[in-house]
Amino acid sequence: MQRAPHDASPGEARCTSGPYPAALQEVWASTAKQRFPSNPWMLREGPSMVAVLQRAEDFSTATCELWLPMERGL
Repeated sequence: MQRAPHDASPGEARCTSGPYPAALQEVWASTAKQRFPSNPWMLREGPSMVAVLQRAEDFSTATCELWLPMERGL
C-alpha cells in the first residue's frame, strides 16, 4: 500500500442534514466559499463522494456526508 506524501490529506468529510437536495447543495457551496479560501488546503485529483446516511422515504429530507480529496496548496 502506498502512503500519501506528507503534504497530502486523504480528504475531508462534511456532514449535513435537511431538505434534500438543497442541504447537500448548500454544503458544497459553503465548502467552496468558506473552507477553501480560509486555509492552505485545496482539492486534489480523485473522486468526491456523497453518502446518504439517512433519508425520508420520499427523499424530501436526508442526512448526507460529502467527502472531498484534498492536498496542501502552495
